[in-house]
Amino acid sequence: MLFLIPANGRRPREPNRPSMKFSTLLKYVTPHRRTLMLIMLLLVLGGIISLANPWIAGQLTANIFDPESSRYSLRVILLIWTALLLLRALLGFANHY
Repeated sequence: MLFLIPANGRRPREPNRPSMKFSTLLKYVTPHRRTLMLIMLLLVLGGIISLANPWIAGQLTANIFDPESSRYSLRVILLIWTALLLLRALLGFANHY
């Protein structure tokens, strides 16, 4: 399908489509800013936990193959990993609630 653009470079506005401005959107969002900030915080924390998961797996692997060079004991690594998984489950519940 070929779209023709007028010589002035602007597409004609569709007659039944209302134009929405960012300031209009802010009027609807502003009363819910605390809820939106909480959601953003939960999403960022979930991302951090998701990024920490491979790091913990690497620490566990390093501890299994070379226990002397590892910074943490196997028990500490498993405890941290369990805590991260529980926190991730709680954040997942909070995000879907």
